[in-house]
Amino acid sequence: MLIAQSVFFLFIFSKLLMAEDSKFPKILRKVIPQTRAANELYKSLLLLNINYLKMGKNIELPQYKFFTSIAEDLVKNTIKYGVGIQVEVQELKKGLLKDLRMEKKLFSILTGGLFQVFFIMALGFTFSIFAQKELSFKIDIIFTFLIFILQSFGLVTFTFLYRSLKKKHFSDLWEYLQKYYLLRSITQANAPLKTLSEKVNVHTLPEKGDLAYFKTNIQQLLLKVKNSGSMQVEDLNIAINELWQYVDLRFEKFDKALTAVKLMHLVVFGLGGYLVQVFLIFSKFSL
Repeated sequence: MLIAQSVFFLFIFSKLLMAEDSKFPKILRKVIPQTRAANELYKSLLLLNINYLKMGKNIELPQYKFFTSIAEDLVKNTIKYGVGIQVEVQELKKGLLKDLRMEKKLFSILTGGLFQVFFIMALGFTFSIFAQKELSFKIDIIFTFLIFILQSFGLVTFTFLYRSLKKKHFSDLWEYLQKYYLLRSITQANAPLKTLSEKVNVHTLPEKGDLAYFKTNIQQLLLKVKNSGSMQVEDLNIAINELWQYVDLRFEKFDKALTAVKLMHLVVFGLGGYLVQVFLIFSKFSL
């Protein structure tokens, strides 16, 4: 009977996961970092140089965040204006590696939290199975199924809150990084000011809290380019480095917020379900 219960729960979970209209695969795709795409893009960037492009060979760039669109602009500017590309590609690769390391850190936090909740789930069900076997009694399958649903719901909500916190802490920063790298690629290609105004639109950038500094900064850089027709690349490098440092600060805040969420889920869903099973076992034993 116990084996049949376990098989039944695994069957239900697999059906939820593999159903055509299920949202679970979509959720997984959104929380799992696209490391393969990032690595493929990095390899493609290694091929980007002006001599290679002059040979007329097409380079397919894998899609990864805003980095792909920046790289595509670099290729277009190189072909159109005949400017060097190596320095800009090098800077883009540095940013890509920083982003990839950040995504891996974020994902390790997620998997660590899920593993802890899942471990307590497995511990509770293992304890329940052995207790029922040794003491020769059975817990109603309805109660076991409800506990399973409760703890599975905890895994789903933890993943959802992870996504929400990640978006809250980092989505606006990715917007700024995209604009900074785009500004760098266009100005270093000596593209017309019209192109700069069309592509680097900063009016929609968020400016709450500390972001107001970065919005003012990029507006000043744009104004300098429009007034003088050029810009010192060192100014832009300093701004990009400052923004990456701010990403690190946001990561610390994100880590603290997610730790609190993880603790809540461990207590409510993980430990809570385990204690319910212990209570059911001891109530049967006392009878």
